[in-house]
Amino acid sequence: SSTTRKTEPVKYVNGYVGSSSVQNAVVQAVPVDVQGQTATEIVTKDDGQEEVYVGAKATTTTLAYYQVKLGNDDIGRPVTLIISGKDDEATVERCELVNGCYGGWNYRTTKAVPQEYELRSSVGNAQNNMRININWVTHLASALAYTSYIDNSGDGTNPDVPRAGVYTAFTIERANLWLNELFGLSDIVSLRPLAPSELYKDSGLASAIKQESIIYGAIVAAGQQLALEAGQDPVDWLADVVDEFLHNQGQLYQRSSVSSTTSLYRIFSAARTVLQENRTYISAQNYSVPSELTAAIAVLDQRLDALESKTDELTAVDIPASQVKNWLDRINNARAFMADLNERLVNYKGQDPNTCNNGEAQDDNSCVHSFIDPAYVTKTVDYYDALNSIYEGVAPQLATG
Repeated sequence: SSTTRKTEPVKYVNGYVGSSSVQNAVVQAVPVDVQGQTATEIVTKDDGQEEVYVGAKATTTTLAYYQVKLGNDDIGRPVTLIISGKDDEATVERCELVNGCYGGWNYRTTKAVPQEYELRSSVGNAQNNMRININWVTHLASALAYTSYIDNSGDGTNPDVPRAGVYTAFTIERANLWLNELFGLSDIVSLRPLAPSELYKDSGLASAIKQESIIYGAIVAAGQQLALEAGQDPVDWLADVVDEFLHNQGQLYQRSSVSSTTSLYRIFSAARTVLQENRTYISAQNYSVPSELTAAIAVLDQRLDALESKTDELTAVDIPASQVKNWLDRINNARAFMADLNERLVNYKGQDPNTCNNGEAQDDNSCVHSFIDPAYVTKTVDYYDALNSIYEGVAPQLATG
Protein backbone atom coordinates (compact mmCIF):
# COMPACT_ATOMS: atom_id res chain seq x y z
CA SER A 1 0.00 0.00 0.00
CA SER A 2 1.07 3.59 -0.47
CA THR A 3 0.35 6.72 1.46
CA THR A 4 0.09 10.27 0.23
CA ARG A 5 1.24 13.26 2.18
CA LYS A 6 -0.75 16.45 1.89
CA THR A 7 1.55 19.37 1.12
CA GLU A 8 0.68 22.98 1.76
CA PRO A 9 0.73 25.15 -1.38
CA VAL A 10 3.63 27.59 -1.52
CA LYS A 11 2.59 31.14 -0.67
CA TYR A 12 4.18 34.30 -2.01
CA VAL A 13 4.10 38.07 -1.79
CA ASN A 14 5.25 40.24 -4.68
CA GLY A 15 5.86 43.81 -5.72
CA TYR A 16 8.16 46.44 -7.23
CA VAL A 17 11.19 48.13 -5.69
CA GLY A 18 11.91 51.85 -5.91
CA SER A 19 10.06 53.60 -8.71
CA SER A 20 10.19 50.20 -10.45
CA SER A 21 13.89 50.96 -10.90
CA VAL A 22 15.98 48.80 -8.51
CA GLN A 23 17.37 45.66 -10.16
CA ASN A 24 19.07 42.54 -8.77
CA ALA A 25 18.37 43.52 -5.16
CA VAL A 26 17.94 41.02 -2.34
CA VAL A 27 14.38 40.91 -1.00
CA GLN A 28 13.70 39.13 2.29
CA ALA A 29 10.29 38.49 3.86
CA VAL A 30 11.02 38.82 7.58
CA PRO A 31 8.30 37.89 10.08
CA VAL A 32 7.75 40.04 13.16
CA ASP A 33 8.34 38.01 16.33
CA VAL A 34 6.30 38.05 19.54
CA GLN A 35 8.49 40.85 20.92
CA GLY A 36 7.51 43.05 17.97
CA GLN A 37 10.96 42.84 16.38
CA THR A 38 12.03 41.64 12.93
CA ALA A 39 12.90 37.99 13.62
CA THR A 40 16.58 37.01 13.61
CA GLU A 41 18.69 33.92 14.20
CA ILE A 42 22.36 33.18 14.91
CA VAL A 43 24.25 31.38 12.13
CA THR A 44 27.79 30.07 12.21
CA LYS A 45 30.13 31.15 9.43
CA ASP A 46 33.82 30.56 8.72
CA ASP A 47 34.75 33.78 10.49
CA GLY A 48 32.44 33.27 13.48
CA GLN A 49 28.80 33.66 14.39
CA GLU A 50 26.49 36.27 12.90
CA GLU A 51 22.95 37.42 13.64
CA VAL A 52 20.85 37.43 10.46
CA TYR A 53 17.21 37.99 9.58
CA VAL A 54 14.85 35.02 9.36
CA GLY A 55 12.80 34.56 6.19
CA ALA A 56 12.94 33.52 2.55
CA LYS A 57 14.92 35.59 0.05
CA ALA A 58 14.45 36.46 -3.60
CA THR A 59 16.04 38.79 -6.17
CA THR A 60 14.44 41.62 -8.13
CA THR A 61 14.32 41.28 -11.91
CA THR A 62 15.40 43.78 -14.57
CA LEU A 63 11.86 45.21 -14.20
CA ALA A 64 12.49 45.70 -10.45
CA TYR A 65 9.83 43.05 -9.73
CA TYR A 66 10.15 40.39 -7.05
CA GLN A 67 8.24 37.39 -5.77
CA VAL A 68 9.32 35.91 -2.44
CA LYS A 69 8.01 32.97 -0.42
CA LEU A 70 5.98 33.56 2.70
CA GLY A 71 6.00 31.00 5.51
CA ASN A 72 2.66 29.32 6.21
CA ASP A 73 2.92 30.50 9.82
CA ASP A 74 3.29 34.08 8.62
CA ILE A 75 -0.12 34.28 6.94
CA GLY A 76 -2.28 36.81 8.78
CA ARG A 77 0.66 38.13 10.77
CA PRO A 78 2.87 41.24 10.56
CA VAL A 79 5.74 40.91 8.09
CA THR A 80 8.46 43.36 7.04
CA LEU A 81 10.00 43.17 3.57
CA ILE A 82 13.65 44.25 3.64
CA ILE A 83 15.64 45.24 0.56
CA SER A 84 19.43 45.14 0.58
CA GLY A 85 22.23 45.22 -1.98
CA LYS A 86 24.38 42.26 -2.97
CA ASP A 87 28.00 42.09 -1.82
CA ASP A 88 29.44 42.13 -5.37
CA GLU A 89 27.83 45.50 -6.26
CA ALA A 90 25.46 43.65 -8.58
CA THR A 91 22.44 45.53 -7.21
CA VAL A 92 21.80 48.60 -9.32
CA GLU A 93 19.32 51.46 -9.53
CA ARG A 94 18.35 53.40 -12.66
CA CYS A 95 18.59 57.20 -12.74
CA GLU A 96 15.19 58.76 -13.52
CA LEU A 97 16.44 62.36 -13.88
CA VAL A 98 16.88 63.60 -17.45
CA ASN A 99 19.79 65.84 -16.39
CA GLY A 100 21.48 63.10 -14.36
CA CYS A 101 21.62 62.02 -10.71
CA TYR A 102 24.08 62.63 -7.88
CA GLY A 103 27.68 61.56 -8.47
CA GLY A 104 27.83 61.80 -12.27
CA TRP A 105 25.13 59.18 -12.72
CA ASN A 106 23.53 59.65 -16.13
CA TYR A 107 19.87 59.46 -17.10
CA ARG A 108 18.51 55.95 -17.74
CA THR A 109 21.82 54.35 -16.74
CA THR A 110 22.24 52.10 -13.72
CA LYS A 111 24.63 52.45 -10.83
CA ALA A 112 25.52 50.10 -7.98
CA VAL A 113 23.71 50.99 -4.75
CA PRO A 114 25.80 51.85 -1.66
CA GLN A 115 26.82 49.00 0.66
CA GLU A 116 24.50 50.22 3.45
CA TYR A 117 21.47 50.36 1.11
CA GLU A 118 18.25 49.25 2.81
CA LEU A 119 14.57 49.84 2.19
CA ARG A 120 11.60 48.46 4.13
CA SER A 121 7.91 47.92 3.69
CA SER A 122 5.72 46.47 6.44
CA VAL A 123 2.22 45.00 6.45
CA GLY A 124 0.16 44.10 9.50
CA ASN A 125 -1.69 41.18 7.92
CA ALA A 126 0.35 39.33 5.29
CA GLN A 127 -1.64 37.30 2.76
CA ASN A 128 -0.83 34.98 -0.14
CA ASN A 129 -0.30 36.86 -3.45
CA MET A 130 -0.29 40.19 -1.62
CA ARG A 131 1.25 43.12 -3.50
CA ILE A 132 3.86 44.82 -1.30
CA ASN A 133 5.87 47.55 -3.02
CA ILE A 134 9.07 48.77 -1.38
CA ASN A 135 10.51 52.30 -1.70
CA TRP A 136 11.46 55.30 0.39
CA VAL A 137 7.81 56.18 1.05
CA THR A 138 7.02 52.70 2.45
CA HIS A 139 10.33 52.95 4.33
CA LEU A 140 9.06 56.09 6.09
CA ALA A 141 5.87 54.23 7.01
CA SER A 142 7.82 51.27 8.37
CA ALA A 143 10.03 53.59 10.44
CA LEU A 144 6.96 55.35 11.86
CA ALA A 145 5.33 52.01 12.70
CA TYR A 146 8.42 50.97 14.67
CA THR A 147 8.82 54.24 16.58
CA SER A 148 7.66 55.04 20.10
CA TYR A 149 7.78 58.49 21.66
CA ILE A 150 8.94 59.32 25.17
CA ASP A 151 8.69 62.46 27.31
CA ASN A 152 12.09 63.71 28.47
CA SER A 153 10.45 66.26 30.76
CA GLY A 154 9.11 63.45 32.93
CA ASP A 155 5.59 64.80 33.40
CA GLY A 156 4.09 62.67 30.61
CA THR A 157 2.41 65.60 28.89
CA ASN A 158 4.55 65.83 25.76
CA PRO A 159 5.96 62.53 24.46
CA ASP A 160 7.95 63.90 21.53
CA VAL A 161 11.32 62.13 21.55
CA PRO A 162 11.43 59.26 19.02
CA ARG A 163 12.84 55.93 20.16
CA ALA A 164 13.00 52.49 18.58
CA GLY A 165 9.93 50.57 19.66
CA VAL A 166 8.00 47.57 18.38
CA TYR A 167 6.10 46.52 15.29
CA THR A 168 2.46 45.53 15.81
CA ALA A 169 -0.32 44.93 13.29
CA PHE A 170 -1.94 48.13 14.59
CA THR A 171 1.12 50.40 14.36
CA ILE A 172 2.01 49.06 10.90
CA GLU A 173 -1.43 49.55 9.37
CA ARG A 174 -1.79 52.94 11.05
CA ALA A 175 1.56 54.06 9.62
CA ASN A 176 0.66 52.89 6.11
CA LEU A 177 -2.67 54.74 6.28
CA TRP A 178 -0.77 57.74 7.66
CA LEU A 179 1.56 57.92 4.63
CA ASN A 180 -1.40 57.38 2.28
CA GLU A 181 -2.97 60.54 3.67
CA LEU A 182 0.29 62.48 3.85
CA PHE A 183 1.03 61.99 0.13
CA GLY A 184 -2.56 61.84 -1.10
CA LEU A 185 -2.26 58.25 -2.39
CA SER A 186 -4.80 55.45 -2.22
CA ASP A 187 -2.39 52.78 -0.96
CA ILE A 188 1.39 53.15 -0.78
CA VAL A 189 1.81 49.39 -0.31
CA SER A 190 -0.22 47.97 -3.19
CA LEU A 191 -0.22 50.83 -5.74
CA ARG A 192 2.50 50.25 -8.34
CA PRO A 193 4.79 53.27 -8.86
CA LEU A 194 5.64 53.72 -12.55
CA ALA A 195 9.18 54.78 -13.43
CA PRO A 196 9.14 58.23 -15.09
CA SER A 197 11.78 57.20 -17.65
CA GLU A 198 9.67 54.24 -18.77
CA LEU A 199 6.31 55.94 -19.25
CA TYR A 200 6.36 55.52 -23.02
CA LYS A 201 6.04 51.76 -22.49
CA ASP A 202 2.72 49.99 -22.00
CA SER A 203 2.22 49.36 -18.27
CA GLY A 204 -0.94 47.32 -18.74
CA LEU A 205 -2.72 49.48 -16.15
CA ALA A 206 -6.19 50.94 -16.56
CA SER A 207 -6.19 54.70 -17.16
CA ALA A 208 -7.58 55.70 -13.73
CA ILE A 209 -4.96 53.60 -11.94
CA LYS A 210 -2.18 54.62 -14.33
CA GLN A 211 -2.52 58.32 -13.52
CA GLU A 212 -2.07 57.70 -9.78
CA SER A 213 0.76 55.22 -10.44
CA ILE A 214 2.55 57.92 -12.46
CA ILE A 215 2.19 60.36 -9.56
CA TYR A 216 3.47 57.74 -7.10
CA GLY A 217 6.43 56.88 -9.33
CA ALA A 218 7.27 60.58 -9.63
CA ILE A 219 7.15 61.03 -5.83
CA VAL A 220 9.52 58.08 -5.39
CA ALA A 221 11.83 59.35 -8.16
CA ALA A 222 11.74 62.80 -6.54
CA GLY A 223 14.02 61.30 -3.91
CA GLN A 224 16.80 61.23 -6.53
CA GLN A 225 16.16 64.91 -7.37
CA LEU A 226 16.18 66.01 -3.73
CA ALA A 227 19.31 63.96 -3.01
CA LEU A 228 21.00 65.68 -5.97
CA GLU A 229 20.00 69.12 -4.66
CA ALA A 230 21.33 68.19 -1.20
CA GLY A 231 24.62 66.88 -2.63
CA GLN A 232 24.01 63.45 -1.07
CA ASP A 233 23.67 59.91 -2.28
CA PRO A 234 20.08 58.59 -1.89
CA VAL A 235 20.96 56.52 1.21
CA ASP A 236 22.28 59.51 3.19
CA TRP A 237 19.43 61.69 1.95
CA LEU A 238 16.82 59.15 3.11
CA ALA A 239 18.48 58.79 6.53
CA ASP A 240 18.15 62.55 7.05
CA VAL A 241 14.52 62.53 5.88
CA VAL A 242 13.65 59.71 8.27
CA ASP A 243 15.24 61.58 11.19
CA GLU A 244 13.36 64.78 10.34
CA PHE A 245 10.07 62.93 9.77
CA LEU A 246 10.25 61.08 13.10
CA HIS A 247 11.39 64.20 14.97
CA ASN A 248 8.21 65.89 13.69
CA GLN A 249 6.15 62.93 14.91
CA GLY A 250 5.21 61.73 11.46
CA GLN A 251 4.60 65.16 9.95
CA LEU A 252 6.37 67.12 7.23
CA TYR A 253 6.44 70.85 6.68
CA GLN A 254 3.88 71.74 4.03
CA ARG A 255 6.27 74.38 2.75
CA SER A 256 9.44 75.60 4.42
CA SER A 257 11.41 78.83 4.40
CA VAL A 258 14.54 76.73 5.06
CA SER A 259 15.80 75.40 1.74
CA SER A 260 17.35 72.27 3.26
CA THR A 261 14.11 71.16 4.93
CA THR A 262 12.22 68.34 3.24
CA SER A 263 8.70 69.63 2.75
CA LEU A 264 5.68 68.39 0.86
CA TYR A 265 6.08 71.36 -1.47
CA ARG A 266 9.67 70.39 -2.34
CA ILE A 267 8.70 66.74 -2.86
CA PHE A 268 5.75 67.56 -5.13
CA SER A 269 7.76 70.22 -6.96
CA ALA A 270 10.58 67.74 -7.61
CA ALA A 271 8.05 65.12 -8.71
CA ARG A 272 6.51 67.60 -11.16
CA THR A 273 9.93 68.53 -12.54
CA VAL A 274 10.80 64.85 -13.03
CA LEU A 275 7.58 64.28 -14.98
CA GLN A 276 7.87 67.45 -17.06
CA GLU A 277 11.45 66.72 -18.11
CA ASN A 278 10.68 63.09 -18.88
CA ARG A 279 7.66 64.17 -20.94
CA THR A 280 9.90 66.48 -22.96
CA TYR A 281 12.43 63.69 -23.51
CA ILE A 282 9.79 61.13 -24.47
CA SER A 283 8.22 63.55 -26.93
CA ALA A 284 11.62 64.39 -28.46
CA GLN A 285 12.20 60.69 -29.13
CA ASN A 286 8.88 60.57 -31.00
CA TYR A 287 7.51 58.13 -28.45
CA SER A 288 3.85 58.21 -27.52
CA VAL A 289 3.18 60.50 -24.53
CA PRO A 290 0.39 58.96 -22.42
CA SER A 291 -2.49 61.31 -21.65
CA GLU A 292 -2.28 60.21 -18.01
CA LEU A 293 1.18 61.82 -17.80
CA THR A 294 -0.22 65.26 -18.60
CA ALA A 295 -3.10 64.68 -16.19
CA ALA A 296 -0.65 63.65 -13.44
CA ILE A 297 1.32 66.88 -13.89
CA ALA A 298 -1.92 68.84 -13.60
CA VAL A 299 -2.70 67.11 -10.30
CA LEU A 300 0.74 68.05 -8.94
CA ASP A 301 0.16 71.64 -10.10
CA GLN A 302 -3.04 71.72 -8.03
CA ARG A 303 -1.30 70.31 -4.96
CA LEU A 304 1.49 72.86 -5.21
CA ASP A 305 -1.02 75.71 -5.54
CA ALA A 306 -2.73 74.50 -2.34
CA LEU A 307 0.61 74.54 -0.46
CA GLU A 308 1.73 78.01 -1.60
CA SER A 309 0.47 79.78 1.53
CA LYS A 310 1.45 77.05 4.03
CA THR A 311 5.03 78.17 4.69
CA ASP A 312 6.52 76.76 7.91
CA GLU A 313 3.30 74.96 8.78
CA LEU A 314 3.47 71.25 9.58
CA THR A 315 0.99 68.83 8.11
CA ALA A 316 -1.69 67.63 10.52
CA VAL A 317 -2.16 63.98 9.59
CA ASP A 318 -3.96 61.97 12.27
CA ILE A 319 -5.25 58.43 11.85
CA PRO A 320 -7.67 57.51 14.66
CA ALA A 321 -7.74 53.99 16.06
CA SER A 322 -11.24 53.45 14.67
CA GLN A 323 -9.97 53.96 11.10
CA VAL A 324 -7.24 51.35 11.62
CA LYS A 325 -9.76 48.92 13.10
CA ASN A 326 -12.05 49.42 10.09
CA TRP A 327 -9.10 48.78 7.76
CA LEU A 328 -8.14 45.56 9.54
CA ASP A 329 -11.80 44.51 9.63
CA ARG A 330 -11.99 44.95 5.85
CA ILE A 331 -8.96 42.69 5.43
CA ASN A 332 -10.44 40.03 7.68
CA ASN A 333 -13.84 40.33 6.00
CA ALA A 334 -12.21 39.91 2.60
CA ARG A 335 -10.47 36.75 3.80
CA ALA A 336 -13.75 35.36 5.16
CA PHE A 337 -15.54 36.23 1.90
CA MET A 338 -12.95 34.41 -0.23
CA ALA A 339 -13.09 31.31 1.98
CA ASP A 340 -16.90 31.32 1.88
CA LEU A 341 -16.97 31.87 -1.90
CA ASN A 342 -14.55 28.99 -2.46
CA GLU A 343 -16.73 26.66 -0.35
CA ARG A 344 -19.83 27.65 -2.31
CA LEU A 345 -18.16 27.26 -5.73
CA VAL A 346 -16.91 23.76 -4.87
CA ASN A 347 -20.42 22.84 -3.70
CA TYR A 348 -22.04 24.84 -6.53
CA LYS A 349 -25.39 23.05 -6.83
CA GLY A 350 -25.56 21.64 -3.32
CA GLN A 351 -24.32 18.21 -4.36
CA ASP A 352 -22.57 17.62 -1.04
CA PRO A 353 -24.73 15.38 1.19
CA ASN A 354 -24.06 17.75 4.09
CA THR A 355 -25.30 20.84 2.20
CA CYS A 356 -26.94 23.48 4.40
CA ASN A 357 -30.71 23.54 4.13
CA ASN A 358 -32.64 26.58 2.98
CA GLY A 359 -32.99 29.14 5.76
CA GLU A 360 -30.00 27.99 7.81
CA ALA A 361 -27.71 30.71 9.15
CA GLN A 362 -25.05 31.86 6.70
CA ASP A 363 -22.36 31.52 9.37
CA ASP A 364 -23.39 27.96 10.31
CA ASN A 365 -20.20 25.85 10.18
CA SER A 366 -21.93 22.52 10.83
CA CYS A 367 -22.93 22.16 7.16
CA VAL A 368 -21.49 22.92 3.72
CA HIS A 369 -22.79 26.06 2.00
CA SER A 370 -23.66 26.03 -1.70
CA PHE A 371 -23.55 28.70 -4.40
CA ILE A 372 -27.15 27.97 -5.46
CA ASP A 373 -29.68 27.71 -2.63
CA PRO A 374 -31.01 24.11 -2.30
CA ALA A 375 -34.59 25.36 -2.26
CA TYR A 376 -33.98 27.18 -5.55
CA VAL A 377 -32.49 24.04 -7.07
CA THR A 378 -35.55 22.04 -6.02
CA LYS A 379 -37.92 24.71 -7.31
CA THR A 380 -36.07 24.84 -10.66
CA VAL A 381 -36.12 21.07 -11.05
CA ASP A 382 -39.88 21.01 -10.30
CA TYR A 383 -40.40 23.79 -12.84
CA TYR A 384 -38.64 21.90 -15.61
CA ASP A 385 -40.42 18.68 -14.66
CA ALA A 386 -43.73 20.52 -15.11
CA LEU A 387 -42.64 21.87 -18.50
CA ASN A 388 -41.62 18.40 -19.62
CA SER A 389 -44.97 17.02 -18.49
CA ILE A 390 -46.85 19.64 -20.53
CA TYR A 391 -44.59 19.05 -23.55
CA GLU A 392 -45.06 15.30 -23.42
CA GLY A 393 -48.82 15.81 -23.30
CA VAL A 394 -48.95 18.28 -26.19
CA ALA A 395 -46.26 16.90 -28.49
CA PRO A 396 -48.27 13.90 -29.84
CA GLN A 397 -51.09 16.23 -30.86
CA LEU A 398 -48.64 18.53 -32.63
CA ALA A 399 -47.17 15.57 -34.49
CA THR A 400 -50.58 14.46 -35.82
CA GLY A 401 -51.54 18.02 -36.78
